[in-house]
Amino acid sequence: SDHHPVPMKAGGGRKGSPRILEVWNADTPFDSGGSKDRPVAVLGRRGSAYDVMMSTTHPNDRGTYMKPMDAYSAGLDARSHIRTDKVYRLPESAFNYWIGELGEDDAAVLQAKYERMRRDRWTGPRSRRRSCPPRPTGSAWTCAS
Repeated sequence: SDHHPVPMKAGGGRKGSPRILEVWNADTPFDSGGSKDRPVAVLGRRGSAYDVMMSTTHPNDRGTYMKPMDAYSAGLDARSHIRTDKVYRLPESAFNYWIGELGEDDAAVLQAKYERMRRDRWTGPRSRRRSCPPRPTGSAWTCAS
């Protein structure tokens, strides 16, 4: 029988706010402007905003990507790749519905990359006092920016 341990919303997913290591469908900005609904891996929370890495089935040569080892548990297409060189900060209102949860191995890899990016964002990989300008909610940041 189909047993769901959490309340389900019409259209899939569970009710409530995103939680760390979950995959959600969210309105995610493009680098060049505009946005698109796409799966995102939730890796952190800052106030009412969430830090996420986006998933795509069309990786390009402008980013660094990881193919999930367990796409099924995460609710992702087998062709999905997660962009690991950019973190997007999204407001809770950008999240549409829950898709799945990162598998243990994928979660460990993405958390390590995210923590390294958070640390380097403030200190820089080689500099002790470098800082980045504040970023508004809905924008992206990278290790280099």
